[in-house]
Amino acid sequence: MSDFYQTGVITTLHRIGRPSLERIEGELLHFSRTRPIALVLPALYSEFEGPA
Repeated sequence: MSDFYQTGVITTLHRIGRPSLERIEGELLHFSRTRPIALVLPALYSEFEGPA
């Protein structure tokens, strides 16, 4: 399925079904032992110009 094909080093976490928070946290902890993980939040530059 082309929707789930990942190009490069940025991965998209797809929400399929209703996985539990504990399971997702466990998987992230497991993968973080062998691979660095970062959360990238998209934002516009203008959102950083004003007060929080």
